[in-house]
Amino acid sequence: MLVQEVCWEFLHVVTDAKRFTSPLTMDSARTLLLPVWQAVETSRVAPTPEVVPRVLELMAKHQLGRKRILDTALAATLERAGVRRLATPNGADFRCFPFIEVVEPA
Repeated sequence: MLVQEVCWEFLHVVTDAKRFTSPLTMDSARTLLLPVWQAVETSRVAPTPEVVPRVLELMAKHQLGRKRILDTALAATLERAGVRRLATPNGADFRCFPFIEVVEPA
């Protein structure tokens, strides 16, 4: 499954000169992302209208700040779509959400 928030994070990360010595240009990153999003094999997950209130609820409940908005939006979108497991190298960012089982690479 591919969630919109993951697409935005991909664009943000792969074009970041602080993370890579040779980051992709935004044009290159967009060129890579679009075929993945449009692939027949890709199950796309989009936020529903209930996601915004849920994000606000989760942010208040867990006292999350501005740097956690996209993580919280991703978690809420996955929750509404019935996704219960998330593979990520940033497991600590999602452990406060009891409805998501975090799977980190070994």
